[in-house]
Amino acid sequence: MNFFKKLFKREPEEVTLKHIELKDWLEEISEEALSDDNEELKNILSEIKSFKIELKEKLEILEKGELMNPDIPEREKHIMLGNRQNYLTKLYTFLADTKIPEFDYPMIDSFCSNFNEKLNVLGQETGKGYFILTHFFDKEVKEIASIIKRIEENVLKIASIMKKGKISDYRAMFAKIRELNEDALEKEKLAEGIDILENEIQQNEAKKTILEQKMSSLKDGHDYQTHNKIEKEKKEIDEELSKLNFKLNNSIKPLDKALKKQMHESLKKELISAYLDNPLLALENDSHYELLGVLEHLKQKIEMGTIEIKDKQKDKMIQQIDELNKDYFESIRKEYDRLKKEKSMMENIIEKSTIVMDYKELQYQHEHIAEKLKKLSNELSAKKEIFSSLKVEDKSKKIEKALSEFTGMNVIIKG
Repeated sequence: MNFFKKLFKREPEEVTLKHIELKDWLEEISEEALSDDNEELKNILSEIKSFKIELKEKLEILEKGELMNPDIPEREKHIMLGNRQNYLTKLYTFLADTKIPEFDYPMIDSFCSNFNEKLNVLGQETGKGYFILTHFFDKEVKEIASIIKRIEENVLKIASIMKKGKISDYRAMFAKIRELNEDALEKEKLAEGIDILENEIQQNEAKKTILEQKMSSLKDGHDYQTHNKIEKEKKEIDEELSKLNFKLNNSIKPLDKALKKQMHESLKKELISAYLDNPLLALENDSHYELLGVLEHLKQKIEMGTIEIKDKQKDKMIQQIDELNKDYFESIRKEYDRLKKEKSMMENIIEKSTIVMDYKELQYQHEHIAEKLKKLSNELSAKKEIFSSLKVEDKSKKIEKALSEFTGMNVIIKG
């Protein structure tokens, strides 16, 4: 890199640049220092272009060439013609593919790399043909090989100039500047994205707070409190209904086996089955208390011994049937009707009330915003992590030092 310092033998000049100005500035101050190498590259590329023209002429000569000895056997002549045509096809393709690049370092790099690959392929594809053709057109094919060799040597010269000395140093510095600019641009975009996300989070946090206030106000309000009270009372009624059903079921349960036996012989099979399955519901549907007739008939059969019941259970069953009189069922039914009516009234009030739907709607909105905030927060964290990983300031300091050594100037990067 000392070749730049020779341009600035006086006290180092201080230059302040923005990172986006570095590329153009480096190109400008490097122009004179790179002029000799650039001129040599241009001359070599021009020489390769001339070799291409010469190669095309030699290929045309080979294509039109006549055998020195026309009396060779036809079989050998066919072999020669086939190999010459294949050899020429491969060489013409190689020639067409060897395109001289514009004067641009990356394009010249690509040209050298592609040329070497194509040359290797050409050698593999034409080795046999070259050997055969030397027996018929030795001078022509050797001249063609010589031109290709000179093109190859020139390509190697280009590669050597590109990889060593001034151009290599310049390109290395140029790559560092490009990387700095890319990081700086990405960091700038990230900063904008972070600002947008933070504003969006702030707005959604405000919406969330408003929803929480509305939800709290709704829950503390008279309508919501009344609704909760009714819901609680309804739950208590459900518990009382459950107890009433349990009570009735326990009253009928001791007669379970006897009623099942009676059911097979009775015309009231469905009625008996209903009482055995759900006594309270059966009682609701048994408006004329038809079960009393069934129980009376059962009692008579027990007393007459026409139903198989253990003796020690008969008295208890008869006593239980006596207790299951009309007054008992009417009292159960009356209590059931009262509870059912109260429950129905409460359900009507709850059904007409919109307070719960209002609260659930607010709750849904709150959950939606909370989920959105979670996603925004994760996105923000990811952007901040990438932002922190881009050490643009550190890279700027390193490039300041490198450019100062590279150019002999005191380079300062701002912004």
